[in-house]
Amino acid sequence: MSKIPEILIDSLVSSSHLLLVVLGFYVVYGIMKVINMAHGDLLMLGGYFTAYFNSILGSFWLSVLIAVILCLILGLIIERVVIRPLYSEDKIMTLLATWGVSLMLIELVRLIYGPSGIFVDAPISGVYVLGTFPISRYSIFVLIVSVIITSTFGLLLGYTKFGTLLKAAIHNPWRASQFQINIGKVYSIGFGIGAAVSGFAGAIISPISALTPNMGIDYAFLSFLVIIAGGFRSIWSAIVGSIIVASTRTILSSVIDSTAATIGMLGIILLIIFLKPGGLFEEVEST
Repeated sequence: MSKIPEILIDSLVSSSHLLLVVLGFYVVYGIMKVINMAHGDLLMLGGYFTAYFNSILGSFWLSVLIAVILCLILGLIIERVVIRPLYSEDKIMTLLATWGVSLMLIELVRLIYGPSGIFVDAPISGVYVLGTFPISRYSIFVLIVSVIITSTFGLLLGYTKFGTLLKAAIHNPWRASQFQINIGKVYSIGFGIGAAVSGFAGAIISPISALTPNMGIDYAFLSFLVIIAGGFRSIWSAIVGSIIVASTRTILSSVIDSTAATIGMLGIILLIIFLKPGGLFEEVEST
């Protein structure tokens, strides 16, 4: 019983980390229905860009800003050069094309940095102590950032002109074009936002997780599970899905080994799919 508060806090913190990763994925895949296999690698690049510029400039926050801008630019290039010509094709073509981009990015980073992990010092040091359980101040900061970014996303998609245009362009592109909505521009902005948020997630969690060339694959896998568990129709799907995936693995890891915990998490996701094939929020109106 004494470990319950510790497990709950660990679950909350890990859920906030995962939610930051999922938000960009939610825009690109959950809303735009674009299967971007390189999404996790944009997160990986966000971390590596942060590490590189931090070593040169000595400023973590400036490095994060540069990383976000570079990931935004790279995301726009990927959308324009690789994905846009495939919007009218079968989704498998987008998957294969972006998979190729993913492999290229992974091998490029491995060529420059090698396969070993690199680390970034946290810009906020120290811990809070809850009873006998220490909590990193930086982890609390990431939790707060996650809440702010998620709230901003909800407002952007549900209560702004861009959110309306994005949903109109996706659900009925022909009618949207009749109202002089620039479909290509809206798609580019949506994809760019997703790429920038993914890069920000990689940058902000770089002091928490070792940076490796393959880390994007793991986060992309978890992001798929989150969207599958929560559904596609609401920002709440990303929130609840992140809590389910991260908390399940954290709680199970506290009583069994990590491999068995991952298997147990997958079992719970499969149960959700069996009971609610469209995700827990399949009936909720999109925001």
